Amino acid sequence: MKLLLVIVGLLSVLFFYPSFNEDATGGCGALEVRSFRLLAEDRGEDPAALAIIRPLLGVGSGEYAKEIVKSEYSSVPSGVGCAVMYWHSMIDPRGYTQELATRLEKLFNA
Repeated sequence: MKLLLVIVGLLSVLFFYPSFNEDATGGCGALEVRSFRLLAEDRGEDPAALAIIRPLLGVGSGEYAKEIVKSEYSSVPSGVGCAVMYWHSMIDPRGYTQELATRLEKLFNA
């Protein structure tokens, strides 16, 4: 029983922490917000200033992230794929940013 509670607790953290941390609606929205911030920091832009623009661009709704997750992990539900990509961005932000730039280039040039 204790093991089951630990597993449920860990899964809850894996899926719900991103949306609380990024103040977004769901895991895919959190992935978008984090990706937007990482790309802004990588380009030397002020993330605080971009936070004002973010709602106008529709970033944080999760739609962009779902498209990227669909292209990358087609056999996995989008919520799981977004969680995997979010935690990848937490563990290796530099590598994630480089991979994201490549994915976005493929997505917009397709």
